[in-house]
Formats: sequence, structure tokens, C-alpha cells
Amino acid sequence: MLACEALSALDLNALSDKRAHREKYLNEKFGLKTTQSEVKGTCVNALRSFEPGEILLSTEPYAFVVNSDIAVSHCHNCLQNKKELRSCSGCKIARYCGVECQKKSWSRWHRWECAVQGMIERELADLPFALADQARLIVRVLLCRGGDSKDQSKESYQVNFDDVSSMCEGPAAGGGDEAADRGLAQRVGRILARARSARPAPSDDEVVGLLRRFRANNFSVWDELILPLGQGVVPLGALLNHSCRPNAVLHYAPCSLRQTVRALRKIGAGEEVCHAYLDVAATTPKRRGALQAGYGFTCMCEECVAGPARDARLGDVDAALAHPAWLAATAAAAAAAEAEELRRAWQLMAGLHARWSFETPGLLGMVALASRRLQVTVVLATSKNN
Repeated sequence: MLACEALSALDLNALSDKRAHREKYLNEKFGLKTTQSEVKGTCVNALRSFEPGEILLSTEPYAFVVNSDIAVSHCHNCLQNKKELRSCSGCKIARYCGVECQKKSWSRWHRWECAVQGMIERELADLPFALADQARLIVRVLLCRGGDSKDQSKESYQVNFDDVSSMCEGPAAGGGDEAADRGLAQRVGRILARARSARPAPSDDEVVGLLRRFRANNFSVWDELILPLGQGVVPLGALLNHSCRPNAVLHYAPCSLRQTVRALRKIGAGEEVCHAYLDVAATTPKRRGALQAGYGFTCMCEECVAGPARDARLGDVDAALAHPAWLAATAAAAAAAEAEELRRAWQLMAGLHARWSFETPGLLGMVALASRRLQVTVVLATSKNN
């Protein structure tokens, strides 16, 4: 495991210089800064005010993999669904929509993976898709880290393995299953031992540490309809903390898979930028339980603090939304005490339409999120008045 105390003085100086360069890049490029909190650790705060729809952060994944359940129908480079895919002539497993995607994938990582692709599939075949995809992403990152660029230009920021290894660790599998993590690390170790580019092979401790970092920081990569396509490592995006009442939302550009974070509402200078790690329509106990198990913290955002009163009216949101009665109740709900919340939700949707055209990548996802918030609000108002 790459821990700070195990680094040499030279490594620590290089890491300090890199973080200073990252801070300068966030300041000048996006108007953001990082701060440290005893409770949250690293936080990202706005240096200036942002209007709804403004870009807060935009960055490409350090690495990503296609989800196993769509691997035969989607290009392994751009993650697009294509009727005709060409297989790699070497491993016969990786699939691409064309020569350009195949060349890009070869240059980025498949040149390291091709010789052991068959072994990757065999070693991970009996695992659930989600766990197998995590393992494939770890293999990809560890195989390719030797090709990282250490040079940093003044105008941009080059994410490399140092950023990945600096991400905070999450809990063990299932909230504390050390044996499960060790077992997965051994599978990864056997694959890497066969790959020339990975020698010397990383220790089990390093693989376990990386697994827990991925579990707490990685992203699901989705399309405009919020349908999952793959898993990605995005170290700059991982700097953002969670809130059940987020002021930011992220989406991905088709093909390039560039992650863009936009303001959901007006954000003032000095305010922390947060997005939601999970479905904020769930009840407070469900959200807190999922966050504790998956990320190792108890959420204390204002939405969770106000949770009991909200949850008493929320009930089973998904069941309520499936019932056609909520549509008929909209007019009555608008006159209730939650009318202001309804108005804000509608304003959010209108603002999204006004800010971006329908051709903008990710807009459908933004509108879907705003619509979801509106639906939940209607359910709350309706249940209170009935």
C-alpha cells in the first residue's frame, strides 16, 4: 500500500509540488480551491459565485472499463452501443466500433492488457459483474501506471498514478470483510504476475489499498439517460464531497467520457461544492446506511439532520411515484405549504432548459434529476395534505 510514511523525502517533495500545481490549476482554470476539514477531510470550495448551469469542473477519467453486462454490445473505448464491433486480433476479447477507437485503446492501455486479457477473464469469471469490473479496473491502472507522464505544464494538469494513490481509502467489502478484499487482491496479483509491464508485481496490501480507494472514490460512467456504461477513476472529480442536498451535478460527454460538473443552483463564493453519491430520494436511514457501508461516514448534511420530519411524510417514494394519483394531486399540492419547494423545482428545470440546448451532452440527465426532485416534492406535499 502506498502510504505517506513509506515515501522517501524526494517522493514527498514531488508529491507536495504536484498538489501545489493541482491547487493552482483548480484556482485559475475553474475558480475552485481545496480546504481541509477535521470531519470531511478535503473539501472543494468556490472562489467566486457560480450561476445555475455553469461548469464547475471538467476532467477526463484517468482510466475506465466497460461494464461486463454490456461488454459484447458496446465499444470498449468510447462505450457506445454499436451493431457491428470488431474484435482485437490478439486477445479476441476487446471490442471496438472502428479503427480509431481501437488505436486509442491500444495506445492508452490495451497494449499492456492484450497478452493477459484471457487470464483476466478466467480469473474473474465467477465474480459478480460489479466486483469483476472493479478488479478489471485495478488491473488496468496497475498495468499502465508505468506509462504515466510526470511532466506538468503551467496551463494544464496531468493526472497520473500519484493522484490515484492519494485518494482516501474506504471501508472493506461489506463494511469490513477483510478476507474478501484479500481474496480479490490475490486474483489481481496472479494476473499481474503474468504481465511483463507489472513487474515487480504489487503486494496484496497495495492492491487492497487501491481496491478500497476505488470503492470510496470511483464513478459510474453513464449516458444521457443515466444508464450505466462503465466504471471510471476520476481523481479530480473524487475531490468533491457528498451532500443529500447537492448544489452540483455531474454528467459525461459521449465518446470522450469527459466528466463535467455543473452548478444545480447559485453557489456563493466560499461555499462548498457537493454532489450526491446516491439517490437522494431515499429515506434518511437508507441513505445514511448506504453511505456508511460504501464510504465509511455518517452523513450530517442539512437534509439528513431534517430527516425524521421529512421521512415521516415521504414513505415509500418509489411506490407512490408508480401510482397515477400523484399526477392528479399536483394542483392541490401546489397550494400547500410545499408550494415554494415546487416552485424552486420548476425553476431548476426551466433554468436547465434556458442554460443549455437539447443538443448539449448530458442535458437529459440533468432534466431527469430535476424531474425526480419535483416528483418527490409532490409526493411529500400530497401525503401531508391527505
